[in-house]
Amino acid sequence: MVACTRVSRVAAVLLLALVAGSALVQAQNSLVVQTDKGAVQGYNSGNVDKWRGIPYAAPPVGDLRFRVPQEHAPWSGVLSTTSPAPICPQLKNLFPGLWSGDEDCLYANIYAPQGRNLTEKLPVLVWIYGGGWEFGDGIEFGLYDATNLANLHNIIVVTFNYRLGPLGFLAFQAAKNEDPNGAVGTYGVQDQVALLRWVQTNIAAFGGDPDQVTIAGESAGAFSTCIHLVSPLSKGLFRAAIMESGTCSSEIFFQSQASSMAWSNTFATIIGCDPSQPDAQFLDCVRKADLNQIMGPELNYTYTGYFPLMYPSMPWGATIDGMLLPDVPLNLLRQGHNNPVDGVVMGTNLNEGTIFVGRLANVIPALHTPLQPGDLNTLIDHFFNNNGTVRAMVDGTYPQANYPNATVLIEEMLRDFFFLCPSSRALLALSANGVPTYLYQFVFNSGWIEEPSMGVYHSAELEFVFDNAWPPIIHTFSAADQTMADTFGTYWTNTVKYGNPNGASSKDLNGEITWPAYTAATLQNIELDVPSRTNTGLLEDRCQMWDRVVQWAPPTMKERVKRVAYIATE
Repeated sequence: MVACTRVSRVAAVLLLALVAGSALVQAQNSLVVQTDKGAVQGYNSGNVDKWRGIPYAAPPVGDLRFRVPQEHAPWSGVLSTTSPAPICPQLKNLFPGLWSGDEDCLYANIYAPQGRNLTEKLPVLVWIYGGGWEFGDGIEFGLYDATNLANLHNIIVVTFNYRLGPLGFLAFQAAKNEDPNGAVGTYGVQDQVALLRWVQTNIAAFGGDPDQVTIAGESAGAFSTCIHLVSPLSKGLFRAAIMESGTCSSEIFFQSQASSMAWSNTFATIIGCDPSQPDAQFLDCVRKADLNQIMGPELNYTYTGYFPLMYPSMPWGATIDGMLLPDVPLNLLRQGHNNPVDGVVMGTNLNEGTIFVGRLANVIPALHTPLQPGDLNTLIDHFFNNNGTVRAMVDGTYPQANYPNATVLIEEMLRDFFFLCPSSRALLALSANGVPTYLYQFVFNSGWIEEPSMGVYHSAELEFVFDNAWPPIIHTFSAADQTMADTFGTYWTNTVKYGNPNGASSKDLNGEITWPAYTAATLQNIELDVPSRTNTGLLEDRCQMWDRVVQWAPPTMKERVKRVAYIATE
C-alpha cells in the first residue's frame, strides 16, 4: 500500500511536470504578448513570429503636431497587430503636391524566431530606415521584411515608422518656447528615441534582451544613428551601431537653429501662417493647417526668404537644438562626447553619387543636362559660397582629364564629399575615444538591370542586408548574390550578437575573413564583395584634401541666414 502510494505520487508529480512543461511551451509560443500599454496579437509565417503595427507613442495629431512624442494611452483587450500600420506623411514621388501617409503613424514591427525560449533572451536589431528624412517607412513595400534575418540568424528585429519632412523637422521658435526642454526641429529623431525607450521596456516580453540592442540604419537612418551615438537622450538605449552610407558631419543634414528656423519661417509663411504672430496664435495655425497645405505647397525660388542648400531635393535636417543634439555629431565625437558602445560599423557603396546626380539640376538650376566640365565649379560655388581656394583644391584632386566625362567626375566627388570621407573621419574620432570601429566599402556588382548605368549605387546593399531578393522579379538572387547576402548576415548579425563583426571566435565568421579594426595607425578596411578582401588607406589622399577644405569652409549657416534676412528687409 505504501509502495503504491509512492508510485502514485511520483506519477502525479511527473504528470504535473508534463502539464507545466506543456503550458510553458504554449506560453512561449503564444502570439499574444503583454506590453506595458496592453496585449498585442501577432501571427506566424516563414518560421517567424511577427507583430505589425504596435503603437509605441501617441498619435502626433492635433495639439501633438510639432511636439516631441508622448506616451500612448493604455488599451483594454487584445490589440490585433497583424497588418501594416499607416506610413507617416511623405512624398512618395517627385511630383509637387502628391503625397501619401497618415499622421497617426508611430508604430513598430517585430520579427522573432518561432519556438524561441523566452527565458534565454535574444539580441535585438533596431532598423532605422533612410530616405533623406523625406520618405520611407518600416516595411518599404517588403524591402525591410526581416523574416530571413530573424529565422536564419536567431535574432529579434524591430522596424518602425518615424515622422518625416515638415512634420518631422520644422523648427518654430514658438514650439521651442512651448517645450519645457527647448526641444525643436527634431521630432522625427525624437520618435526614434521614444521607440528605443519602448524597446527597453517591452522587448523582453517578445524574447529580446534589452541589454543587447544594436541600432542600424542607411542614409538618413545612418544620419540618425550618428545622432544617437552622441545624444544625451539616447545614452544607454543601445550597445552597438551600424551606419550604411551616412554622415556625421554635414551641416546640410545637421542644421543650426538659425538656419532651420529661418527655413521653417519661410515654409510657414508659404502655407499661410504668420511667424510674427503671438506664439499661441501661430501654433494654432500650423497645427490646424490641412495636410494638403503642409505636404504639397508650391515652393519656388522667387519667394523672398531662406532656403536650405539642398532645397528642393533634400531640404530637411535635424536641428541642433542643444537638447537632443548639442552640436554637429562629428564635433561631439572629436570632443570625446560619444555614448558608450561596444563597437561601430560604418561604410559606403562604390558608386554612392550616381543616384544623386539626376537631382542636382533641381538644386542648382544653372547646371547643364548632361553635365559639362564647367559644372564642377558651379557645384563647388553653390556649396562653398564662391570660394576660389576650395575650387582650386577640388580641381587639383579631381582633374577633368582623369574622367571620361563630367558626370562620372561629379559622381565620385559627391561620394567622397558626402559619404566616404565623413565615414572615415567619424570612425577615426570614435577609435580615438577607445571605441572599436570597422570601415567597409561595398563593391559587389550583381549585374542587375539598373547597375550598368548606376553601378553599386546608394542603397544597393539593402537587399543583401535583409537577405531579400527584392523586388523579386527584377532582383532574383544568383548564387553569388546569395553568398553576398550570407556575408552581410554574418558580419551584421555578429555585430548584433557580440558588438563587433567578427564575433567571439573564428567559428562565428562562417568562413568569412577577419575584419580588421579601422584606426589612425592602420587605416584598414574591408571591401565587401564575393569574396571580400581587406584594403588599406581607402582614398585617404582625397579625404585629406577634404580635411583641408574645412580650413576654407563657407560662411556658417548663421551668416547665410543673416545675409538673406538683410536682403529680405531692404
